[in-house]
Amino acid sequence: MARTASIGIRVEPSVKDALENAAKADRRTVAAYVEKLIVDDLEEKSFLPKEGPASDAKEAADKSVKPRPIVNLGHAGMKSRRHK
Repeated sequence: MARTASIGIRVEPSVKDALENAAKADRRTVAAYVEKLIVDDLEEKSFLPKEGPASDAKEAADKSVKPRPIVNLGHAGMKSRRHK
């Protein structure tokens, strides 16, 4: 789902600095971090269903990365590189 709605807010510089540090620690942009905080709070307070668009996107992302089994071929799959 495309994100087309925008919100502009003004905060104290210290809040902005703290927000930037928190977003960086969470490896997110400030916008993504703020959206996560808002969605989490709205879901907790039942203003937004937990099965909503943000949860669906997270669930799809979680399902898209599946670990592959590790196959050990040992030397069977390698050609010999001995000098002739």
